[in-house]
Amino acid sequence: MVIAQQASLVPNLNGGLRAATQPSHQLISGKVTCTSCGGSHAAGAKFCTGCGEPKSNVVQPVRTQVAPVFSHLHSTQQARGVPKELQEELGKLMVAIARERLFLYFHWLCFLAFHFSGFMLAYNMYQDFAGDEASKIIVCLPSLFFLNLTAFFILPLIKSTRFMIARLKEQLTYIHYRIEYRDLW
Repeated sequence: MVIAQQASLVPNLNGGLRAATQPSHQLISGKVTCTSCGGSHAAGAKFCTGCGEPKSNVVQPVRTQVAPVFSHLHSTQQARGVPKELQEELGKLMVAIARERLFLYFHWLCFLAFHFSGFMLAYNMYQDFAGDEASKIIVCLPSLFFLNLTAFFILPLIKSTRFMIARLKEQLTYIHYRIEYRDLW
């Protein structure tokens, strides 16, 4: 005889779904198990052969079923590997992001170096010039304005590099989604 199982889908703790089995009281085979002693005996017996308890205390064995996994992580990442073209595209994007970050750091370094050198040159000219305060300020202002104005020309480069990094990160996110949900494409 075969046990009839009623399966329903129940939410799992991880947020997925699992199949829950509810046993019925039909037999799987010709043997049953006693609840008091755990021994098995024939299905037609009125008493347990191990302990002598009546059959009403004898519980039918239940066939367990492995719960199906509905998580896409189990099935897709372990079942098959990531395609080569996605791996290559992912690698190229990561290298491009690293390159753009190096450009960004270089641009910021140039920006700060121009500002610092402009302030230092203006300060040295102000300290070294022998004259009244008005003439000292007039002597140091051209170098200060020229170098700091040159530094402000680097700001568009910084802004465009930051925009490029954001664009590359969006592409990287898109590639990650394509890898994660590649069975849906």
